[in-house]
Amino acid sequence: MSLSLSHSNRIQASLPNLLAGLLLAVLLAVLAKPCALADNCPPKCQKKRCIRWVPGPSPQCPNPGSGGGCCLEYETYCDPDCKDDEEKPPTLNAALNCTAPGSNDWCAGAASLTITATEPQGKRLLISGSLDGQPFACPEGLGSASCTLPLPEGAGTVTYSALSETGKSASGSKTWQCDSTPPRLEGQLSGSNGTNGWYLSPVELSATAFDPDPGSGLASVQVNLNGGGWTEFSAPLTLSDGQHNLQLAPGGQPDQPEPERRHRQPESHT
Repeated sequence: MSLSLSHSNRIQASLPNLLAGLLLAVLLAVLAKPCALADNCPPKCQKKRCIRWVPGPSPQCPNPGSGGGCCLEYETYCDPDCKDDEEKPPTLNAALNCTAPGSNDWCAGAASLTITATEPQGKRLLISGSLDGQPFACPEGLGSASCTLPLPEGAGTVTYSALSETGKSASGSKTWQCDSTPPRLEGQLSGSNGTNGWYLSPVELSATAFDPDPGSGLASVQVNLNGGGWTEFSAPLTLSDGQHNLQLAPGGQPDQPEPERRHRQPESHT
């Protein structure tokens, strides 16, 4: 007795084997292919491979290499079996703190600097530096460290660094300006005194202002005459006959004026 298999039956029998072979080939190709170049691929793990090869000798490959051809195009990829053993330096950040921000980057309240460092490998690290020429050191930390430094009056620079036990380090600097002491300001009235707070002659207003060291200095002196609004004071200011209300303040700080002064002068005098 003989058994025969038709042509169609042979195709049907081989189809599952063909599909399985194709899937296996694709899987092997994916596993064998190195990963594409990533943004965080270390330089030591970056490799090159040929993606366009032609045999030679030929017009495109007149001088073939030892492989019998030429590579016309390369691509860079990240070797998946490569490990980056290079230790990374600490990351370092510093932020200025001010309880009452002023103008032109000055702090009109209490100022401080917060320094924070992180060690990528989780090692111990130390933050240290110089505050306007005076050395300082923060408590040592494991994996991270931070401290806050109060800043004195005046202007200066803080330099700082973070040193890991691996030997890697990072550094930076910050400048600050702090003036929490209000300027001293006084106004003077000159004229012939009468009675009951009245003057018997034309009256001139002058002002004396002083910013104690270390301060930010005085930009100007502002005057508010009879509630008409704040304007820059220019001495001497002559007052006309009648009753006047005066206020003086440092430039940029009309919210902290000198106490109100009253001036009274009769419309006619001898």
